[in-house]
Amino acid sequence: INPFADYKFDGEDQRIGVNERGSWGINLAPNYPSPKHRPTIAIYLRVSSKEQNVDNQLPIIETYLKANFPFFDKGNIWGDESRDYDLYWDHESGKTTDRKAWGVLFNRMQQRKYEHIVTWHVDRVSRNIEQFSGILRISKAAGCTMHFAALSLRSDSPMMDFMAKFFCLWAEHEVALKEMRQKEGIERRRNSGLHMGRLPDMTKDVELFELLRQEPNISINKIAKHFGKSRTWAKLAKERVS
Repeated sequence: INPFADYKFDGEDQRIGVNERGSWGINLAPNYPSPKHRPTIAIYLRVSSKEQNVDNQLPIIETYLKANFPFFDKGNIWGDESRDYDLYWDHESGKTTDRKAWGVLFNRMQQRKYEHIVTWHVDRVSRNIEQFSGILRISKAAGCTMHFAALSLRSDSPMMDFMAKFFCLWAEHEVALKEMRQKEGIERRRNSGLHMGRLPDMTKDVELFELLRQEPNISINKIAKHFGKSRTWAKLAKERVS
């Protein structure tokens, strides 16, 4: 559940990178003594792709923070240089918790670095009910409360168990429904005779057309040898071009 436990900080307060799936970022608060009455907060943002903007989740999170943490009166989460909260963000799917910034945050939470983790919605953390339930148990053991701003809900609320299960089940249903629609669309295209695989190599078709124009009676074997392809490919290509 925590593939990035060995991630080390060496004094840098910001890490931004790109992995094989998407971009991620970590922006730690400046190192200065925070007032003791201020709890240590991490804000986590997630969208599914690099084309989407995590900034869209900020207005609701800022409103929630101002309403629930009296000291929080900042107008811009990104731009505040005197903050005592850390930012983490991922541009990756919520199907798995194997996300770079989330992995670092989760590890630091288990080390009791944070008292509160604030995110936009349940599905920003996970779309899987078993994973999400496990995360809640571990956060509770680490003394960390999770907050879901869009729902005005926190993990120590009596309603949390019911609401979390409902939204995770709904997210799982949406994923399953999307996959089913994709399969149905492929089947409809196949049944209507539309091409489902790779598009033909038109460069070779043009070359074959010219070859057939010069040698109308060219054999399948000669076509296959000319293009370095199989007899089956040569036969289908000749039929298509003819």
